[in-house]
Amino acid sequence: MGAVLIPLLVIMLLAAYFWIGWRMAIAGLPAAWDGARRAWDLDSNQRIFVRGRMITTTFFWPLVLPGRAVIRKLDATADAADPVALAARIREQDARIAQLERELGIGQAASWSREP
Repeated sequence: MGAVLIPLLVIMLLAAYFWIGWRMAIAGLPAAWDGARRAWDLDSNQRIFVRGRMITTTFFWPLVLPGRAVIRKLDATADAADPVALAARIREQDARIAQLERELGIGQAASWSREP
């Protein structure tokens, strides 16, 4: 019984491992193609790049998954610390606040008076 159960369990675990990796690779295809188009001009090089990304994700997803999370966090931290982008966001926010104040009539002189 144990001689059949252990290989069956190993096969099921391997199938689950590669199924999870394949699903993650499929989900990452749009980002892989975007990266390939930014990195390469030739279609064949883009396809090789995407294929490599899919193989890496399928076989090494337990390492790729936390790696991507770390990279996303580092990118978010770097983006938040960009002074030029921060100044642009502040300008956009100030313009939006001014627009809303104009629409609501905040800060404008009253058009009515209490005096007769």
